[in-house]
Amino acid sequence: MTSRLRLVATCLLALGLAFVATGGSAPPLQPDLTESAELGLFDPGNIIDDDLFYNAGAMDAAQIQGFLVTKGSACSGDLCLKNLRQDTWSRTADQYCAAYAGRERETAAEILAKVSRACGVNPQVLLVLLQKEQGLIRTAEPTERKLRIAVGYGCPDTAPCDAQYYGFYNQLYHAAHRFQYYRANPAKFGHRAGVTNNVRYHPNADCGTLRVYIQNQATAGLYNYTPYTPNKAALDAGYGTGDACSAYGNRNFFSYFTDWFGSTQSGPASIDDKYTHLRASGVDLGGSTSRVTCDQPHGGCYRSYQGGTIFWSRDTGPHVVRGAILERYLSLGGPRLLGYPTGDDTAAPFGTGWYTDFQGGAIYWSSATGAREVRGVLLATWRAKNAQAGVLGYPVGGDEAVPGGFRTRFQGGTLYWSATTGARMLRGALLARYESAGGPRALGFPTRDDGPTRGGATVELQGGAIYWSPDTGAHVVRGAVLRKWRQWGAESGQLGYPTGGETAVASGVRATFTGGDVFWSSSTGARVLRGPVLQRYLAHGGPRVLGFPTTHDVAAAGGGRRAELQGGAVYWSRETGAHVVRGDILARWRQLGGESGRLGYPIGSDAATARGGYVTAFRNGTIYWSRSTGPKVLRGAILRRYEAHGGPGVLGFPTADEVSIRGGARAELQGGAVYWSPETGAHVVRGDILARWRQLGGESGRLGYPIGSDAATARGGYVTAFRNGTIYWSRSTGPKVLRGAILRRYEAHGGPGVLGFPTADEVSIRGGARAELQGGAVYWSPETGARVVEAPAARAYADMGGPASWLGFVTRDTRAVSGGRRTDFQGGHLLVTADGRVTAHRG
Repeated sequence: MTSRLRLVATCLLALGLAFVATGGSAPPLQPDLTESAELGLFDPGNIIDDDLFYNAGAMDAAQIQGFLVTKGSACSGDLCLKNLRQDTWSRTADQYCAAYAGRERETAAEILAKVSRACGVNPQVLLVLLQKEQGLIRTAEPTERKLRIAVGYGCPDTAPCDAQYYGFYNQLYHAAHRFQYYRANPAKFGHRAGVTNNVRYHPNADCGTLRVYIQNQATAGLYNYTPYTPNKAALDAGYGTGDACSAYGNRNFFSYFTDWFGSTQSGPASIDDKYTHLRASGVDLGGSTSRVTCDQPHGGCYRSYQGGTIFWSRDTGPHVVRGAILERYLSLGGPRLLGYPTGDDTAAPFGTGWYTDFQGGAIYWSSATGAREVRGVLLATWRAKNAQAGVLGYPVGGDEAVPGGFRTRFQGGTLYWSATTGARMLRGALLARYESAGGPRALGFPTRDDGPTRGGATVELQGGAIYWSPDTGAHVVRGAVLRKWRQWGAESGQLGYPTGGETAVASGVRATFTGGDVFWSSSTGARVLRGPVLQRYLAHGGPRVLGFPTTHDVAAAGGGRRAELQGGAVYWSRETGAHVVRGDILARWRQLGGESGRLGYPIGSDAATARGGYVTAFRNGTIYWSRSTGPKVLRGAILRRYEAHGGPGVLGFPTADEVSIRGGARAELQGGAVYWSPETGAHVVRGDILARWRQLGGESGRLGYPIGSDAATARGGYVTAFRNGTIYWSRSTGPKVLRGAILRRYEAHGGPGVLGFPTADEVSIRGGARAELQGGAVYWSPETGARVVEAPAARAYADMGGPASWLGFVTRDTRAVSGGRRTDFQGGHLLVTADGRVTAHRG
C-alpha cells in the first residue's frame, strides 16, 4: 500500500464515513482476498496485452525455479520441470531472436529464462503454454513424450507432430521465435490485430465462428498459435468441459495466467491491485458490477463496483471515486471533461464535506450543496482564499503607493497600476507569489490581467512571468530560462508548468517544471533535461559534480536518450535506465562505438572503486580506470570472476583490455590474471603460481587452462588447479606442480594440512614418479599406484635408494599400527616407532 493510499484509508476509518453509490456507509471489510480467474472477464479481442506478453524481464531464472518447485510440489523424478536438466546448443541471432549460448545440463528454469530473453517473450507466457499444452507445470507424472512436444509446436490438429521440433528446449525456442515471427509479419497470417477477424470455435467448421476485433498483436499471436476462441459453454465450464463445439486452449491460457500471475492487462491491471489495497485497509467497494473497460479518452480504463468506481490512466494511476461525487463526475462526462482522478476522495477542510481531485479540476461535496465541480482559474482563486470557507468580496484597502505606481486590495484580489502598463488584475495564488517575490520592486508591474492558461493561470510582468496550475502552485519564470521554456511550448509543451522558482546552483541557475528542468550558466546557456536523464544527473550531484548540461537531452541510438555535460554525459535506455559516464571511461567507451558498440548502454553510473579508481558497468561489459592503468574493458565470464574475486580491492586494476587467446580469453591485472575457456570457465591465477604456470607454457602448456581460482590453503599457502595438474605455493617452498594420480593421492591424504607443501615439482623416476613433500613424499608406479610415505619413513626410504632399493615401490600408505606407524613396500615394510626410530623389514 502506498503512503498516500494508507493516509486516505486511515482518514476514512477515523471519520467512520465512506461514500457508496447510494450515499450510504461503506460495506464491512471482507476477509477473503483470494483472487481467481473470472471467465466473465475473458475478452476475445484482448486476451493479453502486448506490454505484458513481450515483457522478457518479468521473471529471472531463480524466480522461475521457485515457481516450478511450488507448482510442481507433487512431482518427483528427473522428468519434473523443477528437476529437469538438458544439454542445449547455441543458436545464432536472427531478426526475431537474439543469440542463445548453449550449455551442458541447463535447468528447465535456466532454459525458460534464456529463451525468454533471447526472443523477447514473457517467461510467464511460456510457463502457461507448458501447462495448457501438456500440463507440465502441475503434473505429478511427466513423460518423455510430453516433454518432447512440451508446448505443442509443430503439432497441427490435422497431422502428426513434426519431429524436427522435438525436445523441451527446441519446443520453447521455436514457440517464442514464432511469436516474434507473427509480430514481424502480421499480414502472412489469418488472425491480425487492428481488424475484425472470423475466429473459429472449434476445428469442426460446422461449429461456426465469432467475429472478433483483435486489439493487439499478442492476442493475434495466440490465435495464430491456437486458432480457436472459447464458446459460451467453454467459458461457463471454468476449467471444465463445455460442449462438442468447445475449444479450450485460449480459455485455459487466460485462466492459468490470471490465476498464477494476475491480470493479463499490464496497465489497467493496477485497478485490481487498487481494489485489493483498499479492501485490506478497510474500504470495501463490494462486488464488481463491470469488467475492466478501456474505452476512455487517452487509453484510460475503469471498473465499477457496488460501492464506487476505480478509474485508471497512464498519467494518474488508479483512484477510486464514490457516492455523490461519482454521480456528478459521470453526469459531467467523466474523464472527457475533468480528466482522470489524481487522488481518492478526501475530507474537505473544516469538516464540511468531501472532494476528489481530477486532472482538469476537482469535485467537492457537502450535504447542503451536493457534488459540484470547480476548475481552472476559479478553482485557484477560491482555494487561495480558504476554498469553500471563504468568498470573493469587496476591496479591503484604499489606494496605496508602491514603487513606481499604485495598488488597491480586494477581498478576492488586487489591482496594480503604473503609467506604462495601466491597471492590471492579480488574484489568489498569482498575487501571493508576486508579492512574496518582491512585487513591482523585483518583477516590475503586470502588463496584462491575470488570465487562464491550459489547466491553470498566468500573468505577464515587466520582469518575467508567473505561472500557476492546481498541481504545481504559482512560480516565477524569467530571462533566458523563460525564453527557452517558451521555445519548448511553455505550459502546453513537453516541460509543462513550473514547480519551483529559479534557484542559484553552482555558477548558474536551475528552474524546475513538471516535465523537466532548465539549467543555465553563462558558458552553456539554457539547456533542458527531463525524465530519467534529469533524475540521474541530479542524483549524481548535478552541476556541482558534473557541471552544466551542454546539450538538451536528445535522442540516442536504439530509442534511448542522452545529455552531454561539462563533466561527462548521461545515457538512458528503457532496458538499462539512466547512468553517468565520465572522463577517460567515457572517451574509451565512445572509441568502442558508445551505446551502439559492443558494450551497449551503461547499466551503472561512474563510481569510485577501491585503490582510487573508477568503474562504469555497461550491458555487455565494464570499463575500469585507474591513474596508472587508464580505462580497460572486461566482459562476460572474465568480468564476473574478477568481481567475484574482489575486483580492484584484491586483484588491482586491469592493465589491458580483455583479449582473445588460443582456445579462450585473458585479462591481465595488476595483481594477476583471469583466464577463461568454454570448457573450464573463468578463473584467477596470481603471483608466483602465475609465473610458474607461464614458465610451463601457460594455457598452451602441459597444465592447460585453470579450472579453479587462486585460493588459500591450510598452513598459509595458496593453490591453483589446472586441467592437467595443480600448482601449490607456500613462502618456504615456492610454486610446485603436482599432477595425475600423485596429485589425487596427495589431496585425498589431506594435502598441505597433513603432508605440508610440495618441495619440488613432481618428477619421473625409473619405473614411476615421485613428489617430495614437507611431510613426506608420494610415489607412483603403474603396478602400485600412488602411495604416501610420511616422514621420517620417507627420509629413510630415500636414503636406502627409494624404489631402486630392495623395498621397491610403496604398496600401502603410512598408517598407524601396534608399535608405531608402518609403510608397506613391494619388498617389505618400514616401521617408525614412538621414539622416532625407523626399522626396515623384509617380506
